[in-house]
Amino acid sequence: MYFLLAPGEIAAHDWPLGVQRHGGGSRTVTYIGIPALEGNTWPLRWYSVPTVTAPYVCPARLLDALE
Repeated sequence: MYFLLAPGEIAAHDWPLGVQRHGGGSRTVTYIGIPALEGNTWPLRWYSVPTVTAPYVCPARLLDALE
């Protein structure tokens, strides 16, 4: 699964082992990939569509969910 994060958020946090980091500059699109526990993850699709008021995932809440 992939989670869209605000620019700069990947570098601002310590992610658990296995999390794939994509992007990373302070102005680039950044997202992380978290391996599925089981099953096929293809085709990719939005489970939660980004909106104007909530375009990114909250990194603190995502980290809490990964613990």
